[in-house]
Amino acid sequence: MSRLQIEFRRLFVATEAASTDAAITASDLADSEGRVRALVLELARPADWQQLADVWKGVQTELDLPAPAIAVNGTDGMQLWFSMAMPLDAAPAHAFLDALRLRYLAAVKPDRVSLLAGAGSIGEAAVIGL
Repeated sequence: MSRLQIEFRRLFVATEAASTDAAITASDLADSEGRVRALVLELARPADWQQLADVWKGVQTELDLPAPAIAVNGTDGMQLWFSMAMPLDAAPAHAFLDALRLRYLAAVKPDRVSLLAGAGSIGEAAVIGL
């Protein structure tokens, strides 16, 4: 396993697959009760780093959270991946992301922002190759 695979499993995978060499699928991002450790905020069409950087900086300086991971989705957007220490139910996880959107991206059209919190919302493309 590569270091990227090891760290991805450590930070985001909520199932027993975190400790195996098996390929990660989107269903591994939620535990048996549907709780998640990976929350993703995506800005697309077109992606604008400065706007997303405001979120990245804000969660660290204003909320005292660790820096979220930064990813490019490969098509038209950039993502911030938040890792939770303990799995959260999808509803409060989604509410947290929506609060971030309202606080830091209120001027951005809602159809440019995706909030992904839950195994059904984080697609297979997010974990291909890991």
